[in-house]
Order: sequence, then C-alpha cells, then structure tokens
Amino acid sequence: MANTRIRKIVDHRLSYGIAYTMHAAINRNRRYIDSVFFMYGLMRATSDYVVNFFGTERVNNACIELLSYISEDDGDEQSGSIVEGLSGLVISKEVSSCIELVRTGKTNIGLLGVMASMYCNNTEVACALQSVGIELVEVEKAAAQEIGIMNPPAKNTPPAIPGNIPMSNIPPPAQAPSPLSDLCIDMTELAANGDLNRTFCRDVEIDGVVLSLMRKIKNNPLLIGEPGVGKTAIVEGLAYRIVSGEVPYKLQGAKLLSLEMSTLVSGTNLRGQFEERLKSVIETVCADDNAILFIDEIHMLVGAGDNTGVMDAGNMLKPYLARGELRCVGATTFRDYNRTIKKDGALSRRFHKITVQEVGKEPTLDILEGLKPDFERFHGCKISKKALVTIVDLSARYLTERNFPDKAIDCMDDACARAVMMGKMVSVARVEETVASLANVPISMIRSSDEERVSEVRPMLKSEILGNDNAIDSVCDLLLSGFTNSKHDGGVLCSMLLHGPKGVGKSTILHRISASIFGSDALLEINGSEYSEQHSISKVIGSPPGYVGYNEESKIVRQVRKCPHSLIVIDGIVNMHSVVREQIFEMVRSGKMTTGEGDIVDLSNAIFVFLDTSSASRAVGFSSESSDSLAKGLDHWRSYGIFSDIDSVIEFKPIVSSEILRNIIEMELNNRTKKIEAKTSEEIVERVLDENTGASPSKLRKETRRAIDALDLDGTVAGEDQ
Repeated sequence: MANTRIRKIVDHRLSYGIAYTMHAAINRNRRYIDSVFFMYGLMRATSDYVVNFFGTERVNNACIELLSYISEDDGDEQSGSIVEGLSGLVISKEVSSCIELVRTGKTNIGLLGVMASMYCNNTEVACALQSVGIELVEVEKAAAQEIGIMNPPAKNTPPAIPGNIPMSNIPPPAQAPSPLSDLCIDMTELAANGDLNRTFCRDVEIDGVVLSLMRKIKNNPLLIGEPGVGKTAIVEGLAYRIVSGEVPYKLQGAKLLSLEMSTLVSGTNLRGQFEERLKSVIETVCADDNAILFIDEIHMLVGAGDNTGVMDAGNMLKPYLARGELRCVGATTFRDYNRTIKKDGALSRRFHKITVQEVGKEPTLDILEGLKPDFERFHGCKISKKALVTIVDLSARYLTERNFPDKAIDCMDDACARAVMMGKMVSVARVEETVASLANVPISMIRSSDEERVSEVRPMLKSEILGNDNAIDSVCDLLLSGFTNSKHDGGVLCSMLLHGPKGVGKSTILHRISASIFGSDALLEINGSEYSEQHSISKVIGSPPGYVGYNEESKIVRQVRKCPHSLIVIDGIVNMHSVVREQIFEMVRSGKMTTGEGDIVDLSNAIFVFLDTSSASRAVGFSSESSDSLAKGLDHWRSYGIFSDIDSVIEFKPIVSSEILRNIIEMELNNRTKKIEAKTSEEIVERVLDENTGASPSKLRKETRRAIDALDLDGTVAGEDQ
C-alpha cells in the first residue's frame, strides 16, 4: 500500500507540473511550449521534491538558467499538436507525447524519468542543466532510484540503490499523513487546476503582498478592508501568480495553504486539542520553506483556545512570527482588527498591514467582464454587455450598505440564476428584477426614471392638496434636483424644511410622495419631543459598549438599511436636545453616520424633511395678512443654524380663500361612499363653513366627515330643526 501511495504522489507532482506550465504559458501570453519552457515549469512546480536529489541551490540555479534559454514565442512557425482543453497552446512533439503518456497513465518512468527524457532530447535543456552541475548520469540515476521506490522488488530482494546518491536525499517509502492535508487547502493547486476565480484590477494590492513576503522581518502581510472589497480575491490572485511563475525568485514554487478554521476547531472538545492541532499546522508550515499560510478571518484566532485569552491562538503565533519562521497572510475587517488584533500590540506589530479599499464603478465593470465567461459557462446562459453596465449602476445606487465588487458579482450571479429559470439571456430587465429583490425597492422605482415618477406625482398632489400649488412645485423641483445631483456634494439626497400652519397638507404630501415614488415602507416619522434629553443620542446612533441596548440598531439605522431611499420626517426638531440636533444636522451634511458600534451607515440616498408647525401657528393666524408674520415665524430657526445645513425652506401658506375651502369640503363629500342628495350636500357645505370660520383644511375635512356620519336615516341633517 505504501508504494501505491508513493506512486500517486509522484503522478500528482507530474500532473501538477504540467498544469503549472500550461498556466504559466497562458499568463505570459505565450502560445508555444517547447522542451526548455516545459522543463522550467516542471522544475519550478516540483522544486520541493527535486531538491531531495540535486540540492536546493542547484535546482534554483537551474531554473534561472533555463529562463535565459527560453526564446521568444514563435508558435506560428513551429509544428506541434494542440492540447485538448487548452485551445491555442501549441506543444512541441516531445512535450506533447510526454503529456499524453501522463494523461493516459501508460508511463512508468516517473517525474525524474520525464526530466531525463527532456535532458536527452533537447540540447538547450542539457546545456542549461550542465552549466549548474547537473549531469545526465546523475538525473538518470535519480530516475532509477525513483522507480525503485515506486515499484520496489520482492521482499526477499533488496532494492538496488545507486552508491553515489546520499542516503539522506532518498525520500522515505512511506510518510505519516501531514496535518496540512486535513486542515488546509492548497490554493496554488486549485489555481493550477483552474478552480479559483480569476482576480482583476488588484495588481497594486497583490504587489504589496508579494513585497511584504519578500521582507526579512514583518514578512507577514495583513489585508484589512471592509467586507466584500476583495481581500480573499487578492490572495487568490497571488496563487495564480505563483502558479504562472510571475513572482520573484524567492517565491518561485511556493505553496499557498489556506487554513480551514471550521475544521481546525471542529471536534476539539477537550482542553489542549485545539492548540495541538494549530501547533502541528504551524510547525509543518515552518518546516517547509516553500509554504505560505493564509488565514482568512484571522481575528478569530485571537482568544480562541482559552477563555481567559492568556494562551490563545494569537499568542501561539507570536514566537513563530517574531523569529520569521512562519510566513503568514491574514485577512480581516477594520472593525474586527480594531476589536481584537489592534488591542494586542505585540501581535499587531508583527504584521505588515495592507489596506484594501473599495474599487470604483469602472474597475468593477472590468472585473465583471473578466468573470463573465466563467459565469456564462457555469450557468449555461449569456450575459449582455448592457446588462453588466446596468448591474454596476443599479448596485451602486440601491445596494449602498455593501461594497464593490462583491455586490456587483452577487447581482450578476443572481441574475444568471434567474435567467436559467426563466430564459437563457441575462438582460437589463432581469438585472432590474434582481436589484429590486436584493435592495427591497419596488420594481417600478427601478424601471422608471426619477423625472417620470416626479412628473406623475406632481398633478396628483395638486388635485388632492388645494391652495398650496407653489409649495408642491417647490418640493417636486427639489426632489428632481436631488436625483440629478446625487452623490455630488457628499450629503443626503436632499433636505428641506416644510414650514406652515397645521392642517394645510405638509404631512399628506410626504405620505403621497413616499407611497408613489419610493414605496410604502420608505417613510419614517420621528417626534422630536422624544429626544429632548442628552442621553437620547443613543436612540439615533445606538448605545455605546457596556450600556443597555448595545448591539441594537436605532430607528434611523434600521430604516435606512431596510430601505436606502427612505423619507425621514422629523417633526419638532427644535424640541430635541442640542447634542441630538447637531448629530442630525451632521448626518444631513455628510450623508452618513457612525453608529455606537463604529459602523458607518450610508445616508446618501435618504431624504430628510423637517416639519415646523408650532412656531407658525403661534406667529400667524388664518388671515389674508399673514405672509409677513409667517416669515417672522422662521426667525427662531436661524438661531439653530439649520438654514446652512438644509437645501430649501418651503412655505405652506394658510388657506383663506372661501372658494378653496368650499372645494375642499366638496372633495371630501365626493370621496364618501354614502349617497347624499345635492340639496343635503349643499347644506353640509354651508353649515361646515359657517361653524368653522378660520379653520384649517384638515379641520374642515374632519367636520365634514362628522356631518355626514350624523345624517339621519331619512337623509336630513341632524339638528336641522333646532
């Protein structure tokens, strides 16, 4: 059984070397693979095994020497066979025959036997190896030794071992299983097999990781960024670079091993089991000069293994990191880094921190175009170019709580899945359905333009709210301006102060706009009198650590995360405590807020509306000479500095026209389902007007409803004969 396992190991190394060479050619934009290029790829990919026979220095020098013999790509002038599954790669005859033998399983020569064959059949390979002191006879003896190990003779016949090969260089016939095989995933092997997603537009960050790994001290890069910005994708890009040989000499042939945290912790019921597993992984990685350990969500190690945190996994890493024995790549978020690793200064300083920022819309589109063939092949559908542009635009606008490129990739994946269920093409309409579902917004809001929705709601508002057409136009114009200039000034979509007496339609217009433009769930109403104490700030940003309500979202945070395009109405902001009021104004100015937990909430798509009725009702009455008094009613706002923070102050005037008031009453009568004779209706109109002189429109509507409800069964007005 041992020789069978060794046979599989050697075959795996040979197959890995072939895959390495193919991907190296693709990444170098090389079409032709000759014996020199194939020999280079084979030695580079299997250097950890070949050094047992020829020594580390000679193997590394051989790879460098082979690179100098690699000629310019002239595949169009060479004859060869096209490798199946790698369209466009032209393979020399000797390399093609070797690959075919390995694929069919007919070869019995092993890895070193392939190298000996390349040595004999190509003069340039022979010259390169001879220049570093690797002679043909030495390669042939090593190949014979490898065959003897893979296929040992009968038990009574001792295997023939060449005398000039040091015994220390002979690999053992059987090895104990490595902890890495169960607890780690070889990302370079996955990259060689094409099982990782390609990485695009992250060359600067990958270069930073490579540079950090090349350092003598603090050669442990730590990727820090918000969720979804592509930290793991950067490590996957590093794996592809290692496989293709596009890394410096010290990283050539490296193995990038991803630690599986769930497997590491699974089944560790007794004290010490977790530490023992982790230590075995670290020591195995340290013993292999080519191994690099990748720990995603590395903050989980801090405090793991011991409730007191005295001998947790983070402390176990420190000695190996300090001595430079362990090369480790970590990834975590800003919040988790500040919460765990940053507090441990001794652990934090052993990492070289690399900040990963969110990419913009143009790089995200490039990433989607790069990933498009893989998604089309997986889902069996087609993605149009216009659909990709729509994905980027809509996810940027409606999925504000998530980051590029993750949210755009999710949209593309979801749209492809929908296309498979309903069709074979990812169209713009399919993308709109996907974003509407992910963002929890009406599909009509996505499919119609902002101008169309506002133009539709404007006449509806004027027909329902009488006497303040100028105010309605001002509100609609401000909405259009906010949609047009969104994200330009860094604030919220738009903000306004609606000022005027009670009952003229300020709240009604907001409810109608919310339902017609943004959806019924988009409205949040806040009573300023509930925030009159200083500690009420916790109701806005959330409670700080250690206080009641910590980890609970505030009303505003919960509303905006549920519906980014929210209409936040604050009635009576003058009643709020100054600390709370200033926090609200800061949210309007910046278009974002920082919660008690340190999270940043995007408010750039929200609309803030402030209502003021108390001062207006005190300053003015319902008379024709109220304009000057109404303007004076705004003076108290200037002391709060609100005019410098909001976009517009919109005045709702009192309704003094008897004709408009009569129309309001008649409109309310027409909206009732109870049949009323014309004579009775006229009586109700006159009676409500006479008994409610100077009343607001809302008061007139209420009195009209009461009069209708008070009608006798015979249709006469109650109290008419009195």
